[in-house]
Amino acid sequence: MDNQNQKEIKLVATYARVSTSNQEDQKTIEIQTGNLKELAEKNGYTIIKEYKDDGWSGDILARPALDELRQDAKKKIWEAILIYDPDRLARRYSYQELVMDELREAGIEIIFITIPSPKNSEDKILHGVRGLFAEYERAKISERFRLGKLRKVKEGHVLTTEAP
Repeated sequence: MDNQNQKEIKLVATYARVSTSNQEDQKTIEIQTGNLKELAEKNGYTIIKEYKDDGWSGDILARPALDELRQDAKKKIWEAILIYDPDRLARRYSYQELVMDELREAGIEIIFITIPSPKNSEDKILHGVRGLFAEYERAKISERFRLGKLRKVKEGHVLTTEAP
């Protein structure tokens, strides 16, 4: 990852998220946090706090760890947040931008493992396109899941949310 920090970052937090309903996404919390810790160690960062939303959809903004992260950002107990990929922050591009703007306004640097944080107009456009693709992927997964359930019902299976 190419990190061109304007100031020397020492204290960081990490954020990781997986959705239990999204079985196609093979990135578990452990893999994400392992990669984030490796990045921190490689760059000499000290991880102050880890935020984890395990089993929370990136399609909603109200998530316990993300809410806590947003509150803590205002307290400035860390200087940057390490996140595996923008789609771990949110599946909707508008939510990604909302949270990222909030963090930037608090003076918090956002560092992704998979791509550099947007620094100029071209980066922002690329980030926007990636965000839109993440949103599209989420919609595609939901539609496949819905069609699969319909197929099972047509085949005579009984679908319930609880075991009989």
